[in-house]
Amino acid sequence: MPQTPMKIMGEFLTALTTGALAEALALVHPEATFRIAPGLPHAADHRGPEGLAAMYRALFEHYDVQVRDTDMWPLGTERVLLNARVVYTSRASGKALLTTTAEIYTVRDGLVRDLDAYHKDPAAVAAL
Repeated sequence: MPQTPMKIMGEFLTALTTGALAEALALVHPEATFRIAPGLPHAADHRGPEGLAAMYRALFEHYDVQVRDTDMWPLGTERVLLNARVVYTSRASGKALLTTTAEIYTVRDGLVRDLDAYHKDPAAVAAL
């Protein structure tokens, strides 16, 4: 039986939050696009597994990131909405901010194909 988008996203997020980047990248389609909100140091359209890895390198260059909790909901047959509370701590200043993100993923044929990420206050994150 094929895995549902919710199951794939659960595996993907578990891999990301436990540091198993190779496992997460194995769930990414080669032509996937990860769009990050403008105003953040790691903002861009990142493509494929290599782009996702580059995005995380850029993110962790600027911040320590702690995911506090997440909720996921299916949106139709291929999309998943993720809402997360995240603490960003600046590596430069040591300042921290608890904020939320909403991310819409598209999952098809067992692979993550697309992400649109929206931060509640990207300016506050960037100002850290």
